[in-house]
Amino acid sequence: ALFHAIFFSRGRTPFYRKKGNRRHFETLDGDKKAWELSQCMAEFWGTEHPPVRKNLEFFVKLRNKIEHRSMPGLDIAIFGECQALLFNFEDLLTKEFGNKQAINESLSLALQFSCYRNEQQQLAIRKLHKGLAKDIRSYIDAFRTSLSAEELQDMQFSYKVFLFPKP
Repeated sequence: ALFHAIFFSRGRTPFYRKKGNRRHFETLDGDKKAWELSQCMAEFWGTEHPPVRKNLEFFVKLRNKIEHRSMPGLDIAIFGECQALLFNFEDLLTKEFGNKQAINESLSLALQFSCYRNEQQQLAIRKLHKGLAKDIRSYIDAFRTSLSAEELQDMQFSYKVFLFPKP
């Protein structure tokens, strides 16, 4: 939806046109068929592949693999990429539409509901991760290894921080 808003604001119509008649749009269930996220990325960035796009590409393919599955064990494995996705969204939103449209002020700070994990908790987490579908874990590992060290370490691809308690 953000990409669609960007295209509309730039005077572009993010819908597929009919091949035989470019003045008319393709329809799906009576509505104009809008560009999906992959098409929006191609239109927005063209041949450029910045870390922001790499982050989105990671999630598009991951979403396609896990669609309609419940995989809570996946959360901790991709937390950095998820955090980067949120920051990238907010950054693009404010760059295109100004600080007035920012959502960061209306959202709460994410809180971690855990502290140091004991050995039993670590074992439980490992057991939970063992249940991850192997194709999902393989996809994540393959995607990450396909990136250069620079791309992998870029905070726009995966946001990694250490949190320390302040007594």
